[in-house]
Amino acid sequence: MENDLKTRDEIINDLQSPFKSALNTGGIDDDFLIKQLKREFENEEPKTIKVRGHIDSRKLPKNYKVIARPLKNEDGDTVIEHKVHQIGISQKARIDVHKLRGDYPAEKHDLRGNFNVSPEITPEDRVMLTNVSNKVVDAIINKHRRDITGS
Repeated sequence: MENDLKTRDEIINDLQSPFKSALNTGGIDDDFLIKQLKREFENEEPKTIKVRGHIDSRKLPKNYKVIARPLKNEDGDTVIEHKVHQIGISQKARIDVHKLRGDYPAEKHDLRGNFNVSPEITPEDRVMLTNVSNKVVDAIINKHRRDITGS
């Protein structure tokens, strides 16, 4: 039971980052993220090449393999497969790692300034606003005149 109690620092950390605590509880902890990022760094996609004629698989470069070939004594196409590293996924994973480590500075938003701004209404604006509001009130009264007068 004594191990179930959290220290003051653990409680403060949990309050400051509830989402991280929820992820850890769900099994998405640092070790999981490291394994996932390693998979993304090593991500490869198979690419196929269609070649006319018969190809000897022993003469192919490393990581290339024949996956389909014509029958003996027949002309046809040989299909070769090789793995291509997906640079885009690796770059996104690298950026994610740097963000998770805090290598990039946090975005700063400058919220300083005078927020007690009141509109300056000129006498001409005041007359125009009064006329508009009177027209709105008259339109509402005319539309609902039957309800008001009871007829």
